[in-house]
Amino acid sequence: MGMYWDMEVTNNITLLEKIYAFLLRRKVVNKYEFEEYANEVLNKDINYLYRKFIFKLMKQGKVDRIRNGLYIAKNIYLENDEVPNKYLIGSKVRRHYYLGYHTALEIYGCAQSVHHGCYTAIDVKSRFKRFTYGNYIFHPVVVNDVETEIYRRIVDNYPVNVSSPSRTFVECIHRPDLCVGYEEVYKSLESLGGVDVDLVILVLSMYGSDLLIRAVGFFLEDLAARSPYYSHIEEQDLKRIQKLMGHNRTYLIRGQSGEYEERWKLYIPEGFRELFLGVR
Repeated sequence: MGMYWDMEVTNNITLLEKIYAFLLRRKVVNKYEFEEYANEVLNKDINYLYRKFIFKLMKQGKVDRIRNGLYIAKNIYLENDEVPNKYLIGSKVRRHYYLGYHTALEIYGCAQSVHHGCYTAIDVKSRFKRFTYGNYIFHPVVVNDVETEIYRRIVDNYPVNVSSPSRTFVECIHRPDLCVGYEEVYKSLESLGGVDVDLVILVLSMYGSDLLIRAVGFFLEDLAARSPYYSHIEEQDLKRIQKLMGHNRTYLIRGQSGEYEERWKLYIPEGFRELFLGVR
């Protein structure tokens, strides 16, 4: 039997009420969970579940459709029933996924700004269109790998998949546009604990980007000198990353010249370090 089913029907509680109670416990339910419920509890297909129960609950104002295949239970017994957090909704869009980028920074408690977006990383076959619900915007991010360095975290009593600190470190530097920008990236990563150089190198190998190797090395060296969260990073760790990079000079941001960082053979835009220190 599935993991949800503690719902033997009694004479006093109808099946519709039982299904509503199940939905309230889950808060957000996707089509995969509906399919499993229909098969294991009702011995029917998902269309039967929708036709006989879900649509009726929607008419009663007890269930709302977020998008195709994704529904939210509304507690009619509460005067002000809040929308579930965006992490739970973002975790239910696709079966194989992880929450990453700025969303991962938020889950780890180090994001420096409030953000109404939620970034769900999925493979190309699971791509979905960006959508909104309430005040939240849900963004798909297509990646090649949704399994390496993915942690299971409990957020508001519900499990979600999130990129590990090491993968979050690399991917935020890789896509600062999904993290509000480089200033937000640096100031957030400054208090991100649990970054492991071995795992950073593993994630770098997934991307095969010389520029990313240099940028990660540059950030890691600077943070190791400033932040107690990176006090475990040693010179030999930086040398391991340095050995992975090429020999030609390049720009951190294409077309923006500035200070030349000899170790990483990287041109850093003018004023970039001042952003790190919060100086204007």
